[in-house]
Amino acid sequence: MSMAFALHESIRFCISGGQVILLDIRAERYFALPKSYTDAFHHWLGGEPITEREVNCLERLIRRGVLCRTADEPSRSDNRSLGAFVPTAVLNTSLVRPSLLAVVKAIGARLLWAWRMKHWRLERQLHHLEGLGDSRKATPTAEMRAIVYAFELADRVLGSHDKCMERSFALVSVCRKYGLRAQAVIGVQNAPFAAHCWVQDGEIVLNEQPDRVQLFTPIMVI
Repeated sequence: MSMAFALHESIRFCISGGQVILLDIRAERYFALPKSYTDAFHHWLGGEPITEREVNCLERLIRRGVLCRTADEPSRSDNRSLGAFVPTAVLNTSLVRPSLLAVVKAIGARLLWAWRMKHWRLERQLHHLEGLGDSRKATPTAEMRAIVYAFELADRVLGSHDKCMERSFALVSVCRKYGLRAQAVIGVQNAPFAAHCWVQDGEIVLNEQPDRVQLFTPIMVI
């Protein structure tokens, strides 16, 4: 049977604890794929033969906005962690002393992104970060270490609890403005469900501990 299905452009997914978890960017929500759809989704994803019943499941996922029909056979490369590296180290900022201006800029970036989180849709936030461009400098650098430490000091002023996305998007935006490589990674875990966001430069975590990050499966990399 034809498998001319593709993920909807607003959907990202990962598999955590055997459960397919989806992020709908436009709806700004996470949800788990019902178990009755899991086999059909896995078989379609792997390019395996699918039964008529599984085709019906995929058709229902179209109505739910998870999949869409496509004229061409799509690439089924896993979009869970494109560009994400397994985190193994944290950036050492112990010998760094950022300027007062750098700290003020970090606090300003945090406040700006706190405002954007309240007033911008997630889709607009992601589009803004993606528009800041790619790295132009090899990293990590002394400049990056100073920026990261400035954000650590900003955390002491503004707090960090339950603000992982605000902190991460702000840090990525500042790094990219200086031509530094940094990626925001959104990850999830299943049973119990939880979501987290952090920043990586390759295998180096910039604003979190690697062992904490490894509890989550990347669902989106920005």
